[in-house]
Amino acid sequence: MNVCVFGLGKLGAPMVAVFASKGHNVIGVDVNEQYVEALNEGWAPVEETGLADMITANRVRIAASMDPNWAVLNSNIIFVVVPTPSDASHRFSVKHVLAAMTVIGESLRENGQERVVVLTSTVMPGTMDREVIPALEAAVNAKNYKVCYNPEFIALGSVIQDIQQPDFILIGESDKWAGAILEEFYNSMDIGPVVRMNFVNAELTKLALNAYVTTKISYANMLGEICEQIPGADARVVTAAIGLDKRIGRAFLRPGTAYGGPCFPRDSRAMTVLAQDVGISPDLSVATDVINDRQARRLADIVQAHLRTDGLVGILGLSYKPGTPITEESASLHLARQLRLREIPVVAYDPEVPVDEVVCQWIKRVDSAAECARLSDVLVIAVPYPEFAELTPEDFDGPTTIIDCWGVLKPWESKDIQYLIPGTNL
Repeated sequence: MNVCVFGLGKLGAPMVAVFASKGHNVIGVDVNEQYVEALNEGWAPVEETGLADMITANRVRIAASMDPNWAVLNSNIIFVVVPTPSDASHRFSVKHVLAAMTVIGESLRENGQERVVVLTSTVMPGTMDREVIPALEAAVNAKNYKVCYNPEFIALGSVIQDIQQPDFILIGESDKWAGAILEEFYNSMDIGPVVRMNFVNAELTKLALNAYVTTKISYANMLGEICEQIPGADARVVTAAIGLDKRIGRAFLRPGTAYGGPCFPRDSRAMTVLAQDVGISPDLSVATDVINDRQARRLADIVQAHLRTDGLVGILGLSYKPGTPITEESASLHLARQLRLREIPVVAYDPEVPVDEVVCQWIKRVDSAAECARLSDVLVIAVPYPEFAELTPEDFDGPTTIIDCWGVLKPWESKDIQYLIPGTNL
């Protein structure tokens, strides 16, 4: 099948690669000339695990263009994967979506062949019927298209795997024919199972799923706060046990740092706004955010309680999760900001975030975990990168407190090193 993908960012580019790897001819479209040139030359326009190799291996079925008209006229299915940034009210802005739909609509007007337009970007419930469909209708002035809403459930660093092996494919459909075409497309790649519904239910499903996950994370961190106050308690043990109950499950039920990244925080806030918009008190969503927001202060309190005067704090991991250089809303940066407010100097290392990238002006960057450990009076392991488990007592210079948020290290017998795991009172 011939498909095109509008938007060659952190989700769009992997979609191009995966679709091509499954035998489809794919055209990538973007207003960024560098992204288009990179894809046409067989390079990955963005950094993502496995993306460069997949693009290289399937280059013969991949093209890229800044000409949307050409892409639309040579495609059966048109995916739109453009940014929907949160606005000041925490709702998702669809200005880029509407602009893309207008361009696509104008291209559809020139050809009578029926096509399926698929929006993948996350939007607020009601957006498809209230804004997206009218924008297309106004531009096309014809009925030679159908529309689906098909958001992905992915995490940066594992996008390709998440696209290929999802728990399910969510399709909101304008009619049965549109949903059937898109389902057939995914079946051809052996990707599924597929769940089909109307637009508003699909929009709600996407938002509700992420909001529920953030609730589980905050619940686990609240248990951690409780366990810190009870002698002998360990929230890791508690959450591992209750996660065995099939009604609960173990995924995302582990105390650690606050949730972050480009999706979870904004989706949780959007759920709060959605509830308020329809006259429902968003008590659970508000509590989830309140608990999450206080985690940086809580961790800074633990750090400060174990730091000598004029001491230096090391942070291992700056990204919001392992396997990605993205630092947006990361727990590490929120901790660093709290420490700055207390005039506590910070040194940091991250294996994915380039050393020469200025993450925060007040954070000193070093080249290795060992160097970060050597310089630190208190060392916070904030992101569970496997390489951090390779630290040894010889990497530390003098008395040091290690605050291991994820239990990465196996504690050593050392009179100079104190080892703490937040969420425990052992």
